[in-house]
Amino acid sequence: MLFPLQNVPTLGVSALNLATYLCDEVSLAGFGYNLSQKDAPLHYYDNRLMTSMLKEAMHDVQAET
Repeated sequence: MLFPLQNVPTLGVSALNLATYLCDEVSLAGFGYNLSQKDAPLHYYDNRLMTSMLKEAMHDVQAET
């Protein structure tokens, strides 16, 4: 890891930063994570479950929701 003790922004935050610099107007849509449904699918395109978000190393999902 480049900075093992620091949190880094997710790609979405980086894209938002770039969009606010380049665009006159930016709209966002967020869906959040329902961590109470631990066996619910996380994405439509893979087999990850909601519980996998509790183990994310890049950011604290419980603090963000």
